[in-house]
Amino acid sequence: MINSLATFARVNKYGFIESPYRKIIDGKVTTEVIYLSAMEESKHYVAQANSSLDAEGRLSE
Repeated sequence: MINSLATFARVNKYGFIESPYRKIIDGKVTTEVIYLSAMEESKHYVAQANSSLDAEGRLSE
């Protein structure tokens, strides 16, 4: 987590750190990346980056 945060995170215009997340639509992981602050993260379900995906790109666990 620390390496990912240091590599891919950004600081928004208010000085808060934002982490990148890929969106899931209808159970399928998309290539769209959104950045969320800790405050915004609390409003969403977040899966681990290494969660298993099936052949169609859907979460399998």
